[in-house]
Amino acid sequence: MALIMANKASSLDTDRLHQNSINDKAHYLPSPATFVYTLPNIVIGEIAIKHKITGENAFFVTDSFNAQLLVNQAQITLNPQSNTAAICGWVDYDNGKADALIYLVEMTSDSIKNINFNPLNEGTLNQFYK
Repeated sequence: MALIMANKASSLDTDRLHQNSINDKAHYLPSPATFVYTLPNIVIGEIAIKHKITGENAFFVTDSFNAQLLVNQAQITLNPQSNTAAICGWVDYDNGKADALIYLVEMTSDSIKNINFNPLNEGTLNQFYK
């Protein structure tokens, strides 16, 4: 199983929290537990640890949801010898606003060339929810 995810804010929400703990000289106490979440790929790590997934992984930071990028990465990553499925998606959180779309891609033969996942032509996931 592979994990392929993307978002826009990277880990900006946690980055702000960590920076505030550094800036507060009166209560200076940067937390290693907060610092680790300043890495955008920690989302993949948490999923992998919880579900014992040991396959390939990639995390992209893009301006908006890009289904084609995730499809292309799935085509590159999946193969019958190792990764025959991938959990893919957009997981974005910033300033209390969350957008998420997660889906499973599986090989049905020795090829996944026919993947055509494009729930959104353009725009944000908010359009998908409406």
